[in-house]
Amino acid sequence: MGSTNINSLSDNASIVDAVRVIVHPDYNPDPESSSNTHDYDIALIELSSAVSAPTIRLYTGTVPANLPVIAAGWGATVGDGSAASEELLHTQLQTINSSRCETAHEGSITANMFCAGGYTPTDTSDTCQGDSGGPLFAMMGQEALQLGITSFGGSETSNCGTPGSPGVYASVSELYGFIQQHVPETSVLNSTNSITVAYNVYDEQTESVSIPKVYGDGLNYSVTLKHLGDFKFLVEMADYP
Repeated sequence: MGSTNINSLSDNASIVDAVRVIVHPDYNPDPESSSNTHDYDIALIELSSAVSAPTIRLYTGTVPANLPVIAAGWGATVGDGSAASEELLHTQLQTINSSRCETAHEGSITANMFCAGGYTPTDTSDTCQGDSGGPLFAMMGQEALQLGITSFGGSETSNCGTPGSPGVYASVSELYGFIQQHVPETSVLNSTNSITVAYNVYDEQTESVSIPKVYGDGLNYSVTLKHLGDFKFLVEMADYP
């Protein structure tokens, strides 16, 4: 805990043993005996000792469509699932309405799941192999609210990051009863009214705005705008991808 690099731990990082893993009793990944191998895709890990870390609120309401969310993990950075990242990465996504989610993953979506994908029809932002189990969260100022757990995505014909094939996330809200059964004291919120968009924020110290998603000719750029005064900005940096 406390490190963003998975191979070279930070000086202030700590390693804590896991003494127990509690898998949801209805989770069954065996395709021969399970009607849906992705359903109830949640587990809890009990640590051997307490750790000093900020608590994260859990969302217990209905997940609306078009909500700005963030996925994070050390997963693959190319569509075929290879080339995992050593550094912790995150990407901006938005929740997808249930009909589009079910169309993209026909027969696989249950009430315990929801989808999140890119902002435009050409946006390739997504989670991938190695991100499973990681958080999908929204920001409320400096506080995070977890809505989902990275579960699965793609299809037999599409890789990670395929536009029109959004990633699927286990719903914290729908599975909260399981969490509460084992962790009675949790901080929850059932409203999305306090959620803020965690990008396009003006930095007074550098007098700049960082924008992670700018589209041109089908490509996704990250752009930094430098304030020149009198509400004029100059593109200081443009990076792809």
